[in-house]
Amino acid sequence: MSSILILGAGCEQIPLIDKAKSLDLEVIAADGSLNAPGFCLADYSYSFNLGDTDKCISIAKKHNISGVLTLASEYVVPTIAAVAENLNLRGITVATAVSCTDKVVMRRRFSDACVPSPCSFPITSVDQAAESLKRLSEFSEYAIVKPALSSASRGVNRIPVSADIPMLGKCLEIARYHSRNNQVLLEEYVAGEEYSLECLTFRQQTHVLAITKKITTGAPNYIETGHIQPALLSDGLAYILRETAISGIRALGIDDTASHVEIRLSNQEPKIIEIAARMAGGSIASHLVRLSTGIDYLGAAIKTALGEIPNIKVRFDKGAAIRFFTPQPGTIASIRGIDDAKQMPGVVLLSFSVNAGDKVGELKDGTSRIGRIICQADTAKEALFLADRAASQISIGYVAPKNGIISK
Repeated sequence: MSSILILGAGCEQIPLIDKAKSLDLEVIAADGSLNAPGFCLADYSYSFNLGDTDKCISIAKKHNISGVLTLASEYVVPTIAAVAENLNLRGITVATAVSCTDKVVMRRRFSDACVPSPCSFPITSVDQAAESLKRLSEFSEYAIVKPALSSASRGVNRIPVSADIPMLGKCLEIARYHSRNNQVLLEEYVAGEEYSLECLTFRQQTHVLAITKKITTGAPNYIETGHIQPALLSDGLAYILRETAISGIRALGIDDTASHVEIRLSNQEPKIIEIAARMAGGSIASHLVRLSTGIDYLGAAIKTALGEIPNIKVRFDKGAAIRFFTPQPGTIASIRGIDDAKQMPGVVLLSFSVNAGDKVGELKDGTSRIGRIICQADTAKEALFLADRAASQISIGYVAPKNGIISK
């Protein structure tokens, strides 16, 4: 029996562990939490800091693994590359992992390869940020302040190019706090619709499996509140997005792995916001690709990690959508309507990560979302309509200051 190492065993990774088990693989799961829910599904479990590459390599050798991968976790991409490189397994190199996780290096790679992406400045001080804002003001009304090494929209803010020093300083502080290498980028704000392309590269051939339309909160944080597949695009624009994504993947040297490419389309001109050398989170890879195309994305990614030829044949053309439930700060008093919503047409999955009595904070990034509803239909528009209709059946009550209940 072949063994596979899956880095991350949280709720997001459970579908990947399930898929690996269904393929008769021995699963070794590792996570930073002692109580990771995926541990109960794995054959062997380890809890430690997944940034410890030496420990991961030691575990990989102990179990004589045939492949290593993750679902959605950006933090472990460098570790996966180190394990694959050390054991001569399929996957990206350590150098490519740096290009895919450090956005300063990523922007440099894109620039060298003439891949369209936002104008970007590495920032180390408020004075330097103010000077860069002046340069951006020549062609943009807004700028994005973001961590160089982070994910899930953590620490990202949009500011006007006329921002004063206190605002700039605060945003730099937030971004630096969320950056794992303390580096910050000040970038051109690219207006327009946001899309992601779910890709798989095998032996230097990249295949775009699906294009996702992102629904976000907009400025200042751009937190994703929903997704639809396939994106509502003309054939011409879809072609442009695919070619742009493939050029970006090639520029970063990504091979033998899945990738998630985020692009903004402004006046029909694409710019790559970033590329992750892993499958997407937010139920895109685990659910939407399969529901819209019939492609077993998780299985294909596992086969790729094992060095086997993946099956990426499209089986059908349907629509899929997800709506996330977002909190208001406070204590959850009740969640009503779940059973009724689950019975509505098109609903594939409805789940919450909170219960009555749990305290929730402000919606600051993708990790702040408290639930999701996923629907499938003949078209993407219909799937989104069904998801919104089912979501409207859910009533979330919050404990009021005087022990009353406020419903959302």
